[in-house]
Amino acid sequence: MPNSKRRGAAVLVAHELSNLGTGDLKLFSREPFEACNRSQASLSKAPVVPCQCSPGSAPTATKAEASWDEGGQDGPGPAALATQRLLEWPLLCEHIARFASTTLGRKATLQLEVPVAEADSQKLLRETAAMDALESQYAASLDFGGMSTDEAESAVRRPEAPPTAATPPCCAPLSGPVKEMDTHPEIIAAIRRAISEEGIVQPNASEKVRTTRQRVSSLEGRLRNILQGHPGEASEHAGRMCVVVLASDSQPKGVVLGMMSSGAATYIEPNAAVPLNNERSVLRAEMWAAEEEVLWKLTGQLADDMDDVGRALDVVVWLDCTAAKARYGRWIDGVRPSIIPFPKSGKPRKRSQQAPQTTRRRRPESEEDLPEGADDHMLRLEGFKHPLLLGNYLLWREKHGRQRKASSKPSPKASRLSTRKENIEQLQATSQKSSQTEDEGEDKEQRSPPVPMDLSIRSHLRAVIITGPNTGGKTASLKALGLAVLMARVGVFLPAREPAFLPPFNAVLADIGDEQSLSASLSTFSGHLKRIQGLRQESDSRSLVLLDEVGTGTDPSEGAALGVALLQSLVHGGVGGAAFTMATTHHGSLTSLKYKDERFENASMEFDEVALAPTYKLLWGIPGRSNALNIAARLGLEQGVIDDARQRMGNTQARVDDTIIQLQRLKQKRDDALSQAAQMEKDASRLKTATLDAR
Repeated sequence: MPNSKRRGAAVLVAHELSNLGTGDLKLFSREPFEACNRSQASLSKAPVVPCQCSPGSAPTATKAEASWDEGGQDGPGPAALATQRLLEWPLLCEHIARFASTTLGRKATLQLEVPVAEADSQKLLRETAAMDALESQYAASLDFGGMSTDEAESAVRRPEAPPTAATPPCCAPLSGPVKEMDTHPEIIAAIRRAISEEGIVQPNASEKVRTTRQRVSSLEGRLRNILQGHPGEASEHAGRMCVVVLASDSQPKGVVLGMMSSGAATYIEPNAAVPLNNERSVLRAEMWAAEEEVLWKLTGQLADDMDDVGRALDVVVWLDCTAAKARYGRWIDGVRPSIIPFPKSGKPRKRSQQAPQTTRRRRPESEEDLPEGADDHMLRLEGFKHPLLLGNYLLWREKHGRQRKASSKPSPKASRLSTRKENIEQLQATSQKSSQTEDEGEDKEQRSPPVPMDLSIRSHLRAVIITGPNTGGKTASLKALGLAVLMARVGVFLPAREPAFLPPFNAVLADIGDEQSLSASLSTFSGHLKRIQGLRQESDSRSLVLLDEVGTGTDPSEGAALGVALLQSLVHGGVGGAAFTMATTHHGSLTSLKYKDERFENASMEFDEVALAPTYKLLWGIPGRSNALNIAARLGLEQGVIDDARQRMGNTQARVDDTIIQLQRLKQKRDDALSQAAQMEKDASRLKTATLDAR
């Protein structure tokens, strides 16, 4: 038999929320229950509202509008979906979903779909920014799981902002779907009178409920008095009140209901309690029937309005999903990225000669100014941190912070059940498996923050070749860029410095890893070629292509030649080409492309020659070295073998390595000087401001 919390009909526990400036709004927040012709099973298995579209808002772009200027696909292809798995996009969705406060919101966030249309991505970014402003600037936390109705009302409906106030401009992207909801206040009032905040039928819901509960309560009091006169501790087992008696203690006369799994104690119903327990079972059945009657009566009132209730639930899921993205952005200290147009040519964008320097071209979709630096850059993500490594580090820090505070007494508010807290625990268990590849060279537990990287791509560039040592972070750099594009496309802020911007890539396509396909009888080299062939079938001049270890797995000279030909075909664009390609390699000949074609650039992963260890810093304009011999020395290979290998390399290679080392040192000196100059400029500006204020 069900307990007192059973819901036999479609009763929605109404949580009354007022949004700033959107009027007196009532949102239904609930888990799906069976209702009229919609059973609980069918409702709970219904498709979750996609978070990439606002329910009840204006229609999304038409099929023609949703397609890209080139390619015209309506959704990601097989190679794009495979790339999401390679980049560990599902794990990043888990990081975001931990901030959802409802079960359905979490499910929707775990299934974040990357939209195809640029307009959808711009819309999602505006919604996330609006939710971030609502929660951070207006102290309105839309937590549908762990916050009580009273707290939600006090946080959202503030005295200084009455419900009739105008919608703040920053919150406008959220107001449309909420305003269009039919909330049926009379039904909400009836539910509130009959159902508590915990979803339990109130004693005053009906006369039958009140009287049967009183009779059950009185009978249970008599039973407790009887049980207190017997050895053991009062308990309940199989729906009957009884005593728990240790096996070593004397056993009272009565009915043995069962034993603990350990066998250390027995549940015994004393003979004197048997008739009262029988009467209690009958009364409880009558009480449940009375509660069912109340629930079905409320269900009848909802029967004609289930479509409105379903739409209200969709809005709640959408709001929760959007709130999760906004909270995740604050967790990683993210910034809102701008999606800017692709460069119209291979040359840097130039400002109008007639316009003043402060005037920038406007982006056609949003009519907002282009961010600083967008005139001559395709992409800029400075100080960007790998989001998965950053998330794992933050989780590790939170985990150990809680362990240090474990001895302190939690407050009532902290001890309240919350879906978000459950999400955190689940995610930490999942995150024990490392999201990092061997190339990233980190511990399974991310005990230190990831090294930030500067991704600054000039508008004339179409490909970057990254070289450097194994375990130096080359693959991590590829994955970080791919994740950044996917995050921006679904409306998630990025862990970078402002301004952060990138073009509207229509797809992220990657060949990462050297897994052999035994079932397809493919070698490492054949596996790479098959994946590259598949991604080129989906790529065009608006795609981002990520290639790991180009030309590997075969004869070095042939692999290098094939790598050069492949990269040159990608930078040409069109069908099978790419808007931008980032590739890693150990073939030094690929770095010579920069000196033959200005669309190519070199980058390398820095290596500390003193510590003989990678620093995971990305250096631009300088080809890297594999540093295989230095790494071998650090790992303890016999010195005689290493010396013999150096002699076999010859003086020419040694001179090349020395030149690269000198270039790296000069670049480091330049970067240090620029950083020092920037700091001096800030100090001078601060001093000037202080002097003017003093006057």
